[in-house]
Amino acid sequence: MALALFGGLMATYEYHRMSRAKGIESSLLVGIVGSTALILAGLSDSETFIRALPGILAVLVIAAFLTQMIARASDDAFRAVSVTAFGPIYVALPLALGFQLMKPERLVVLFVILMVWATDTGAYYIGCKFGRHKLMPSLSPKKTWEGALGGVAACVLAALAFKRLVPAVSFSLGWGDVLVLGCLVSIFAELGDLAESALKRDAGVKDSGSAMRGHGGALDRLDSLLFAFAVTYVYLLATGHLGLPAPETLPYQ
Repeated sequence: MALALFGGLMATYEYHRMSRAKGIESSLLVGIVGSTALILAGLSDSETFIRALPGILAVLVIAAFLTQMIARASDDAFRAVSVTAFGPIYVALPLALGFQLMKPERLVVLFVILMVWATDTGAYYIGCKFGRHKLMPSLSPKKTWEGALGGVAACVLAALAFKRLVPAVSFSLGWGDVLVLGCLVSIFAELGDLAESALKRDAGVKDSGSAMRGHGGALDRLDSLLFAFAVTYVYLLATGHLGLPAPETLPYQ
């Protein structure tokens, strides 16, 4: 958990580093505090998380405006406030959702991490061997449609293998859920990678940072997981697997 917090804060720092490279004077302080609050909220139980989330997001937006008004008034306010408020939502909120996934079953997070790894591995090897048609050359010149489809296939196979090998008492998701999540996690993991590529291209940087020599920064390592955690949480929420509190126990009831 401490490692996840550290990684999230490093990724937040790198996000603001890229915004500065783009010439946007975003507030790193608000970003760090907002990311910390979201990640710590994710460690709490589901009811506390749901109660805290709207307040954290509201304070985040207000703080982004306040720091802008105090430091730079109207100078580049649209971009600076937007980038400041968006940073924790992009980086820290998915990590908080990842912690929430551990509440019903701890192995769900391991499942998602392994699926992202399978996607990356399948996309790399299939893309290298059979890749011919570029996926999004303006964002990532080396990615191909063949590699992307290979990543999905590898992810689905790994998901089914995980379900087969892990006892039902430790991982209770059904075969249908595992199959759907195998597809969703793979697709959104690749989208997460492309999304960060868009930010790096716009900022004119090769890597988000240099925290891990030879492997880029923390955000480079987390980009696929962020979208994967988010889509997994939404899917399990929609299908009733998260065991959220009854509506009458939520705020203002």
